[in-house]
Amino acid sequence: QTGTKNNNSSSSASSSENTTPTTPSTPAQTTTKKLIFIGDSRTVGMQGSVGEQGKNDIWSCKSSMGLDWMKSTGYPNIENQITNGSHVIILMGVNDLYNADNYISYINGLVGSVSQKGGKLYFVSVNPTNRSADYLNDDIDNFNLKLKNGLSSYVKYIDTNTYLMNNGFSSGDGGCRDGTGGCPDQSS
Repeated sequence: QTGTKNNNSSSSASSSENTTPTTPSTPAQTTTKKLIFIGDSRTVGMQGSVGEQGKNDIWSCKSSMGLDWMKSTGYPNIENQITNGSHVIILMGVNDLYNADNYISYINGLVGSVSQKGGKLYFVSVNPTNRSADYLNDDIDNFNLKLKNGLSSYVKYIDTNTYLMNNGFSSGDGGCRDGTGGCPDQSS
């Protein structure tokens, strides 16, 4: 799945791509809490899981994507949807863990645009993997640490990785959310 989608539209969610953003009708001067998600396969899975509860949220997500997609498609798809009160939540990185410095640079570069529109910016850590994919956990920890320390103080860092490691988790495919059981090739 890919594209930008607001689940409040009348179109069917079965389309594999929806690149026409839609938003609920609100008065122009009203400050409303709007959740905007940009992400890879875990975001696609989350969108499917929240169903009707996420009908007013905006989603720009596609499985197996990385920073290049985020720059060319993921963020541009939602950029015009950011308004006063928006919360832009980024869930990216597992498909290109070697790219931490470039994620930091790009996300920090978004701060001015997002804050000028009255939005807030969040980055969610890459989650741990288990079973056949647990070989990635050291690289994931290094990626997360770099982002946590390198992101602007304007970007709220949400540490789901530590929570999951401390409280336990299970993934049917080892941690990769595309359902294939395979994890990304991390060679650079």
